Amino acid sequence: MEKLVRLKLFILVTILGATVLLAEFLRLVVFASQPDVILITIDTLRADHVSAYGYKRATTPRIDQLAAESVLFTEAHTVAAWTVPSVVSLLTGLHPLSHGVNSGLPNWEKAEVLEQPEIPASLPLLPELMKQAGYKTFGVTENGHLPASLGFGRGFDFYSNSYFVETLAAHKEITQSPLYHEPGPRFIWIHYYAPHAPYLAREPWATEWARAAGTAIDRVPELIDPSGYEKFNYKRGSQEIAALEARYDSEIRATDEAVREALESLDPEKKALVILAADHGEEFLDHGNYGHINHYPETAKIPLLVRYPNHRFAGVRSSRLSSILDIAPTILTEAGADVPKAFQGAILQDLGTSPQPDTRELALHTRRGPGQRSDSLRAVTRMFHHFLGPPKDFDVLYDVVADPRQEHPPLNDAEQTTEFASRLAKLEQIYSEAKKAIVQYKPLSSAEAERLKTLGYIN
Repeated sequence: MEKLVRLKLFILVTILGATVLLAEFLRLVVFASQPDVILITIDTLRADHVSAYGYKRATTPRIDQLAAESVLFTEAHTVAAWTVPSVVSLLTGLHPLSHGVNSGLPNWEKAEVLEQPEIPASLPLLPELMKQAGYKTFGVTENGHLPASLGFGRGFDFYSNSYFVETLAAHKEITQSPLYHEPGPRFIWIHYYAPHAPYLAREPWATEWARAAGTAIDRVPELIDPSGYEKFNYKRGSQEIAALEARYDSEIRATDEAVREALESLDPEKKALVILAADHGEEFLDHGNYGHINHYPETAKIPLLVRYPNHRFAGVRSSRLSSILDIAPTILTEAGADVPKAFQGAILQDLGTSPQPDTRELALHTRRGPGQRSDSLRAVTRMFHHFLGPPKDFDVLYDVVADPRQEHPPLNDAEQTTEFASRLAKLEQIYSEAKKAIVQYKPLSSAEAERLKTLGYIN
């Protein structure tokens, strides 16, 4: 009897041991099939200042090399004209009208942000989903609007955020983490703050490019808020604007060097899924403004590159409409994870090679919060772009085939304009109905409002 019990125990222990070994083997097999994922987002990078997109200056030699190994989307758009709503859309897979996080003001004196709600806890974030899929997760961001305290660190094993500081060395923080060197696939997100204002003059490029444009970099001051240039009454095509663009381009070139160093460090064998994009673009009086407050192409269109493992589809240039909303479902699909049904983007693998007609419609929505410019909407199709507000009576339609940069007067076609206004209203309704939570924010105190007014952030 005792021998029988011992035999049964031996068999049970053997089975349990084999089960543990099998589970570990399967875990390693899954790890081996899951590529590292590197997501690089660059603040304020307009697509038409990237040399891979045809820009006149060699601003991005390393990104150009990445583009040659990637699918390059020529008609990629953000969903909002500034960081907070567009990055929350990147992480949640939801449109700003759905996630509701669309306000925030920097308080430079206290190195904090005000009037910015936390990402609703009910919304699953991309790093959380990647962690559930077995990934180690790392995030380093340089924009003060993306602190862990407001939800941007959720799902990350390691997360670091600096308050509007251009370190250009994010990869070093990641590789110094002990977890980075442990077995298992990695999900890495780096968000560079440059080339955002104040457009630091990065040498030798700034002086060289300013001189080639017949100007000098010291013709313009460094300002944290680009709207401050309005008081100088610069003109489009002037030496001052040329100097600003030379500064901006030099920041892009410096960021390109940071991208080179990061990829050489994090993906030396070029086996990872690498996605590079921007949160929005930037304007230099293209349509009468500075910075990023509207939905014209210089602000709305972003670079979007996807380099797949084994370099599938390398060198493909896709002109299909794509969005920052498409990044999260693409990453999850490539990682072998389930894509939440609530996600509103498409899978870029399908878009890049699809032979079907491009009938997609996108909507952009920007709200800068209390005291700022009011809501602005834009509908985008392959043929037309439709703008609605602000101001409230601003309702225009552009033919983007004939006028891709929207440099000419809008179409004088009341019937088509009315039709697009109706289609835009339907898109707005669809996204608004999908909203998961009512986002609350703490109102400014009178002292805080007065301080921000003095700094020029509210009217």
